[in-house]
Amino acid sequence: MKLYREHYQPRLVRLESAGDLNAVATASENRRTLVLKVVNAAPHETACAVEVAPSFPVASAKQWVVTAGLQDRNTLDEPARIAPVEGQLACGPGGIVHRFPAHSVTVMEFRR
Repeated sequence: MKLYREHYQPRLVRLESAGDLNAVATASENRRTLVLKVVNAAPHETACAVEVAPSFPVASAKQWVVTAGLQDRNTLDEPARIAPVEGQLACGPGGIVHRFPAHSVTVMEFRR
């Protein structure tokens, strides 16, 4: 929930089918930041094309991924066992084909 809250943007953006993935796209009021939130509840990795409209030239892109097995838990001994892992995304004008891990939540942030 914290990951979603930290990347909240108020404007809902039209999103075409993401197949078996559960996804939502939002943008900032000034339309300089685009956020894509994707849940892959499947027990297998799922590849999906991520394309950003040409009217939104991407200058930088990051992602945060949380993945864990269904029986994994954070504990007092391992409080960060399940935690977001930040990474850069290379997103060219044609977009990217991204692999969403099994049982994962991914937040992608694109900036102009």
